[in-house]
Amino acid sequence: MSEDQRKSAQKWFKVYRTICEMARDRGYSEEAEQQLNLIKTKEQENMWIQNSMSNVQNSLTINSFSHDANQTDEHKFLGMEQHLYVFHSQTKLTDDILSSYDKTIQKYHESSIKNNPQLNVFINVVILVPEEKDIVTKKVQDIILISNKYFKDRIELFEKRQVEMNFNSKKQTDIKSETDDKGDVIQIFYKYEIFFFDDLVINITKHQLVPKHVPLNAIEKKKLMDKYKINDAQLPKILSTDPITKYFGLRTKQVFKIERDSETAGKYITYRIVS
Repeated sequence: MSEDQRKSAQKWFKVYRTICEMARDRGYSEEAEQQLNLIKTKEQENMWIQNSMSNVQNSLTINSFSHDANQTDEHKFLGMEQHLYVFHSQTKLTDDILSSYDKTIQKYHESSIKNNPQLNVFINVVILVPEEKDIVTKKVQDIILISNKYFKDRIELFEKRQVEMNFNSKKQTDIKSETDDKGDVIQIFYKYEIFFFDDLVINITKHQLVPKHVPLNAIEKKKLMDKYKINDAQLPKILSTDPITKYFGLRTKQVFKIERDSETAGKYITYRIVS
């Protein structure tokens, strides 16, 4: 094989590893760790690269990652699941390509939603694209904006209900079925995330100048706000476009706990809310 093929395969390997680490850090750790354990040693890395060189364009084949919380009693009671899928578009990302991704995902969940009409499946779709001008069509951008809003509004209902359950609130949010224009019940909600392929060659969280970022779930955020008697507007901000925010896939109004080393205190902790 040529040297160019080897270099391309090595780049694919680095992106693959970052994707698995990103899935692990987002809470899909069980399945992500299984993948990472297969590429821990230099020997395993070389074997992965060698196997990929003959078909480097398709070397990043990643199955869906199932969220660790899917098996908890709380998620089962609420009737919700979360999954992460990764795709790579080597050409302009059109609505036809996006539709093909959706159909692929739907096939994996046909039986589960058929057997449980009350189930809500939240799908995080990570799409890798080349860093080229207009690589994502305007139509796809519009589809993503609408879909991500539906996803955000829907999952926040479930997070609100989780908080109420954990704080023994007398008032419980009523989560009704979501329907489309035809009156059919919607059970799968998509959040699309676009990454430039080269941006994932290096895991940004491993950079020595990047402090440890820990996403807070809805319950942890509630405890933080109650403890300090503050609201969202009183927290320092971090942009939704920040590379760290994108890595963890946080939505607006979600919060990071940030740990920095301190010569006097040992650890210095701050919080930032995504805006």
